[in-house]
Amino acid sequence: MGNPSETSKHIIRLPMDRGRVHPTDVATKNAWLLKPPDEEIGLHEFPLHELVYQIDHDNVAVICLRLQRSICLLLFKIPFPMKSMQQVQEEDRNGMTEINQDFYERLWANSKFYGPEHFNTWDVLSELCRTAPRRLEIGPGLRPRLPIPGTVFVDSSEVACQHLHKAGGEVHVGSFETFQYLESSFDLICLFDVIEHISNDGAVFDQLSHLLADGGTLVLSVPLHAHAWSRFDSLVGHYRRYDPQDLQVILDTHAFEIHRSAPFGMLPKSKLLTTLSAWFLHQFYETAMSFHNRYFFPLGLKLQKTLQFKPGLTHDDNMDEVLIICHRQPR
Repeated sequence: MGNPSETSKHIIRLPMDRGRVHPTDVATKNAWLLKPPDEEIGLHEFPLHELVYQIDHDNVAVICLRLQRSICLLLFKIPFPMKSMQQVQEEDRNGMTEINQDFYERLWANSKFYGPEHFNTWDVLSELCRTAPRRLEIGPGLRPRLPIPGTVFVDSSEVACQHLHKAGGEVHVGSFETFQYLESSFDLICLFDVIEHISNDGAVFDQLSHLLADGGTLVLSVPLHAHAWSRFDSLVGHYRRYDPQDLQVILDTHAFEIHRSAPFGMLPKSKLLTTLSAWFLHQFYETAMSFHNRYFFPLGLKLQKTLQFKPGLTHDDNMDEVLIICHRQPR
C-alpha cells in the first residue's frame, strides 16, 4: 500500500453495497452515487459488510455523497414510490388536474398570505409595471408577485382568490385554459411555477401569445432539465421539466423573444435535503406543511438572493429553475 510518509493517501472504511463494483474514476463514481431514487437498492439489501478503500484527498467529496445516500436508505423504511416524468405524462390528464387541485387547495388553506414586496422579484417587476398598466398574473396562490391593486389574477383556488380579492385585486376563479379575454388585452403577464403543472402547455403559450399586446412583457419561471426529475416533482403535481433547447423552441414558436433570464427558485441545492423534504411531505403531510409554513418558508424568504440576470436564456446543469423575461414580437 505504500509508505504513509511518502503519499497523501488514507485508509477509510465505508459500507459497500453487496454485489456492486465501485467505479474507479471520479466522474463515473459521482454519477453512480447520485443514481435516480427509483434505482436505489431496497433496504433489505443494505450493506452488511465493509470494504477498505484507499483514497486520496480529491475523493473525500465523493465519500461524503456516498454516506448521504446511505443515510437516505436508512431513513426511507416506509415505501416511497416515484413516478417518472413519462409515467406522469401518460396518465389521465383529468387525474393530474385533480392532483394539483387537491394539493394546492390543502396548501393554501393552511398557509399565510405574503404580498409581492416580500419576494426578490419585487424590484424588477415594479420597474416593469411602470410601463404596463394592464397586468395579469396566473396561478399566484397566496404568493402574488405583481402589485395587487390594478392587476387581474386567475387562480383555481377559491381560498387564494378570496385573499387576493380582499387585498384589492380583480379576481377570476378557475383554470387559465377557460380564461377568456380579448386579444392584446395586457401589457404584462406573469406566471411563476405554473406551466409545468399543465398538461397541454402548447395551448397555454397560444393563449399567452393571444392575450399579450405587441411589445408586451411575459415573465415566467419553469423547472429545468428532464434528467433532474425527482420525487418532489411528482409529489407536487409537476407534469414536466423543460430542457433549455425545448424551452427556447416553444417560446420562439409562439412569438416570444427572450430578453434576459436568471437562476430562480427556493429549493435547497442539496439533493439530499430535497429528497428528505419530499419524503416527509409524502409521509406526514400535516406536520410537514406546518413546519414549512412556520419556519422553512419564512427562512427561505430571508435567504433569498438578488436575481442575477443575463442576456438570453441562461442555464447550466446545476440550475434547478429559471426566471425568464420575454417580449411579444409584433403580429
